Amino acid sequence: MAERIKRRNARIRERRPIGFLDPNSRITGTDIRVQDARAGRFIGAEIPADLQHQRIQTGKRNASE
Repeated sequence: MAERIKRRNARIRERRPIGFLDPNSRITGTDIRVQDARAGRFIGAEIPADLQHQRIQTGKRNASE
């Protein structure tokens, strides 16, 4: 995180725009091209069973409240 903050501060100080990855480059540690990831053309790891049915908690007990 410290490196990220350092890069961001240098970019701001030097008034450089945010850079984006080359669409034809590969994502580090994978064989997925940036372009394919942006388009959703990849297969990720299987979602663990305990994460497949997450629910958002709103603090309300039912819809009529």
